[in-house]
Amino acid sequence: AIEYRRTHALIPQEAAVQLGPIQLPGDRYYHPGHTWAKPTGAGEVLVGLDAFARRFVGDVKRIVAPTPGQEVEQGRAAWTIEFDGRKLEQPAPVDGEVVAVNEEVLRHPEELREDPYERGWLLKVKSKRADCCSTNLFSASLAKKWVELAIQELQRTYSPLVGAVSQDGGELVEGVAKMLDDEKWEHFKRQYFPVAQA
Repeated sequence: AIEYRRTHALIPQEAAVQLGPIQLPGDRYYHPGHTWAKPTGAGEVLVGLDAFARRFVGDVKRIVAPTPGQEVEQGRAAWTIEFDGRKLEQPAPVDGEVVAVNEEVLRHPEELREDPYERGWLLKVKSKRADCCSTNLFSASLAKKWVELAIQELQRTYSPLVGAVSQDGGELVEGVAKMLDDEKWEHFKRQYFPVAQA
């Protein structure tokens, strides 16, 4: 008998999706906490924050990330984004050991503005599970629906703080997070940037 074992996660082969200025490349998986995972082979996965998170917070001032050798767990806080006097913890999209950190982005977080995906990856994670990207993650097309829900919630609940977002070209206001009062900020963060508690 021949035993077949998959040695790395499958790379999705889906077209990128666009929602105004928010792009979701089709070659990766997305976590509901607005993080992404891109398998690179040999059990390694690049991870980072998605374009919705980047646009929502606006200019990132600082990122506090784990160091190589530390473990991250899917759904639990992996890094913290600091912006305009606020902090946003974001969950790891996969489990595993951090094997590399994108020091360039940590030194220059403004680079996320241009490219939160290719140059803007935050961590490289070595997963022990071949199916690390097949649980609790969305394809780009499903992630688009999740982003649409978040934008609709912003429009419905926090209007007129945010711009119209619709098929006719409206866009999410850059840095809308800083416009929310503390109560609204905490509510939106819990709802659309969920982080599992220990």
